[in-house]
Amino acid sequence: MSLIHINKKIVRNLVIIIGVAAIGLTSTQALFRDVEQSQQGKFVVGTLDMTVEGSGGQAAESIIVENIGENSTVNGGKTWTIHNVGSLPGKLIFKLENIRNFENGCNEPEALVDASCDNPGEGEGELGASISTVVSLDRGEGLQSVIISTLGNDQVDQYLSQWQANAGTIVIPPSGSVDVKFEWLADQYAFGNEVQSDEVVFDVVYELEQIVPGN
Repeated sequence: MSLIHINKKIVRNLVIIIGVAAIGLTSTQALFRDVEQSQQGKFVVGTLDMTVEGSGGQAAESIIVENIGENSTVNGGKTWTIHNVGSLPGKLIFKLENIRNFENGCNEPEALVDASCDNPGEGEGELGASISTVVSLDRGEGLQSVIISTLGNDQVDQYLSQWQANAGTIVIPPSGSVDVKFEWLADQYAFGNEVQSDEVVFDVVYELEQIVPGN
């Protein structure tokens, strides 16, 4: 047998061995797999909602005080219960908006002391500046005052800024509630003829803001 014939045989045998090894390598790389499918996924958005009730569980009433001056002292108050009827906790915010003092014209006694009688209308009345207000909050330890101001045109921002500074973060959990009382006072020495026929109107605003974790 020639050397060339032997070498060819060796080469042929090597090729067969390499081929068998390749088949074995391929078979060892096969992957086992099992697939399981979970039930349907779902994302549900929570709710943030509140109701505002007056005393006795009645719907919140507007504040209307008429014929000021009939008694020597004008005072009163309203208490509201704010309920979180949603599914998410919320931060309570209280403020007044749209404070407007109206002159409503001047009679002779008022004209003697009121310099704005020549320009009657919105923003010219003096009544609001003569009415002191106190807003109190019940954190579970009884009512405590958090806002003291008047109903003057320039005091509207005081309600929100004092609430934020003095009340802090008031969180109402789902199904929870908080009581807020709004009181007003104008005694016989707080005003004179300059407020005759004057009128002050304003909006009491409650907001419930979602609590964001980490903020």
